Amino acid sequence: MRQLDLLQQWYVFRGERTEILHFLEMNPFLTPLLVETYTNIRQFFPYSLVYLIITTDSEEFGSDRLNVFIATDLDPDEALDALSAFDEKWWLSSLERTQGKLCITLEFL
Repeated sequence: MRQLDLLQQWYVFRGERTEILHFLEMNPFLTPLLVETYTNIRQFFPYSLVYLIITTDSEEFGSDRLNVFIATDLDPDEALDALSAFDEKWWLSSLERTQGKLCITLEFL
């Protein structure tokens, strides 16, 4: 199965699907990284929906970024502990590969 197909099955696309797909086409290094990201997120947030959305910094031209939101109903302290463990186990060592185009954060339900 193609990696883009996997992303569309695993992630919930917020906003314009075509805009997100275009962003991924323009930044092809993100697609395999998002596959890895999802599998690592699942280790710490097995029941959470994971969303993708593009954000733009209106003060900086060309600053579009893809954001991954982990929607969790965990207690905030428990969720932050899980995010810290995710960061330490995998995310911090992968940051350079994002080229500043990917951000991961929590969304509390």
